[in-house]
Amino acid sequence: MKIIAYGTAWFSDFVIESGVADETNTWNFLCVLFDNVNVTLPEQKEQTINLQLTQIHKEDIINCMRRFANSMQEMSLGKIKINYDIVETDTPITSMSYDQENGYYVSGYNVKEVIDPYIQQGKYDHIFIAFRTGNINQEQKLEKDWIGLGYMEYRGIGFSNIRLPENDHDYTYKYDSRINTFPEEVFVHEFLHTLERNAEEYGYERPELHNNELYGYQNKPLIGLKNWYQDYMNKTIQTQSGNIGLPNEIYTKKPVKASDFIFSHRLQYFNEPDNILEELNNMVKKVKILFEQVGQRISN
Repeated sequence: MKIIAYGTAWFSDFVIESGVADETNTWNFLCVLFDNVNVTLPEQKEQTINLQLTQIHKEDIINCMRRFANSMQEMSLGKIKINYDIVETDTPITSMSYDQENGYYVSGYNVKEVIDPYIQQGKYDHIFIAFRTGNINQEQKLEKDWIGLGYMEYRGIGFSNIRLPENDHDYTYKYDSRINTFPEEVFVHEFLHTLERNAEEYGYERPELHNNELYGYQNKPLIGLKNWYQDYMNKTIQTQSGNIGLPNEIYTKKPVKASDFIFSHRLQYFNEPDNILEELNNMVKKVKILFEQVGQRISN
């Protein structure tokens, strides 16, 4: 059914502010631990997921966040620094999103009541949410299953899922010198998806994060794809055309936040002129901007 609406709409009280962009290489992360998942999936004949984080799961995530902060700085050779906060909530996840490529996942809108108050603080550059659903997509016999999901954003901020297994003795997020020395890999991988997406939006050329095998990088015991991530971060992936990877500039291109406008300056673009001289001055400014835009298009 197609709905067509007619009428008049208008907007008023526009305000444009000039802020000061945070161009440091320090990123602030929020990791939210959701103690409970209580979701009914109507698409799957009312299947219900009712799982809770155990203390072991929480300790694993806390350790991984500490390791993630250290590893990002070390692997990038100091190009990025990580600060982070971990919060725990007993507000359950009661809905999930779905698409054919990724199956079931949690979008920012599924948990907006919990994370919006933190976003409004204007502090955070990226959000991880950690929750337990087990192998939900594998159980639904979807082609793709995942333990972490990235390349997402919510209200302009990078947003990633970290899914914990049902088994407390799974070693995905546990450090063990004999089994897994890179348990923070999922966190690194999903955040690199955000940097990958940012690089694309800013027009930088970069390889796709999932194309490691195309450039000769294999998943190895104990360390997974750590060598690939490190070369990806430092633009030292060797090709016949030269080295490729993320540009150094991407580490300082963080999302715009409320904290960028603490010392903002209100622009007068939408203000009505008080007299004929102001009106003429505004017209001159607008014509100047128009000519500059035309000049840029011609030069490009």
